[in-house]
Amino acid sequence: MKLAAYFSLLCVVAFASDATPQKLSDSFGKAAFLALKAIERDNSQMGFESTNKSIDLADAEAVSDDEKAVTQVLKHMHADKTINNLEREVVLMKFKNDAILTGKVDDLSKNPRLRAIDQREQSCFKPFEDGLRARDVHVPGACKNLLEQKPESSAK
Repeated sequence: MKLAAYFSLLCVVAFASDATPQKLSDSFGKAAFLALKAIERDNSQMGFESTNKSIDLADAEAVSDDEKAVTQVLKHMHADKTINNLEREVVLMKFKNDAILTGKVDDLSKNPRLRAIDQREQSCFKPFEDGLRARDVHVPGACKNLLEQKPESSAK
C-alpha cells in the first residue's frame, strides 16, 4: 500500500515537472543579461573586446541546450550590431559631407536610416532584457536579425 502511494506521488511529481516551462539558470541569466547590455552599449565599428568577453562569460555559464542557443543569438546580435554601427558611421560621414558642401545642417536625429536602425534594435533589446530578467528561454523574434531586411528579388 505504501509502495503504491509512493509510486503515485513520484508520477505526479514527474508529470508536474514536465509541465513547467524551462527557465534559464540564475548564473547564466545574469551573465547573458550583462552580455546583452554590453552589446547594447557597444557603439564601435569593430566590436569592443569587453563585449566579446561578456559574451564569452555567458557562453561559459551555458549548460543547457536552451542556454547555448541564447549564447549563439547573443553572438549573432553582436555581429549585427557591429554592422549597424558601421552603417551609422556611413550615414554620419555623408551627413557631415553634405553639411560641408551645402552649408546646410539638417537634424541628424530625423534621418530615416538611423531611425530604422534604432527602431530595429530597440524592438529587440527591451523585450530580450525583460525575458532574461524573468529567466525565459525564448528569444524575441526581433533579435534574430537586427539588420535591414532587403526585399528578396523575384525569380523570373
